[in-house]
Amino acid sequence: IDEVSTGVEPELENAGKSKVPVTVLNLPISARIPVDYVFDSSERFNIYRRLAGIESEQELKLISDEFTDRFGKYPPEVANLLKMVNLKIYMKELGVREVSYSLATKEMDALFPREFVNSHKFQRILNIAKRSSKLRPLLDGIRKKLVKPPTDLIKAAREYLDELKVSII
Repeated sequence: IDEVSTGVEPELENAGKSKVPVTVLNLPISARIPVDYVFDSSERFNIYRRLAGIESEQELKLISDEFTDRFGKYPPEVANLLKMVNLKIYMKELGVREVSYSLATKEMDALFPREFVNSHKFQRILNIAKRSSKLRPLLDGIRKKLVKPPTDLIKAAREYLDELKVSII
C-alpha cells in the first residue's frame, strides 16, 4: 500500500543503483577500440560492456586472447584499454575509488571511498604523506607530485598504487 501511495513500484525503487563501488581511472591517454580494428559498432559496444564487467585478471586474459583470435593483433589503443581495465581491477582490490593524472600540474591523485577515509589505514597513509616531499594529503586521498610526466602513465599509476598498498594492507 505504501508503494502504491508513493507511486513507486517496489522492484524499481533501487533500479540502477549499484552496490559495487565504481572505480574511475582518469589518465590522458588513448584507450579505446578503433573502428578500423572492430568495424561493427554493436560489436564494439558489446566488448566495452564486457570489459566494464570484468572482475578478475583471468577474465581479462580471456578477452585479450579473444581480441587476437577474432580480430588479429590489437593496436596500441586496445593494449592501453586492456591495461587500464587491469589497473581498475587492482584499484578495486585495494579499495581505491579514483586515480587521475593532471598534465598541467604533473600530479597524480589516488582517492578513496568515504568509509576508508575514516579508517585507521587511511590515517597511516596520511602519516606517510606528511613525511614525504612528493606526497600531499587530500581530504579523501593522496596527491603525488611527479618530477616529469611519465612516458607510461598506466605503469606510473600502478607503481603509485604499489607505494600506497604498503599502507593499505
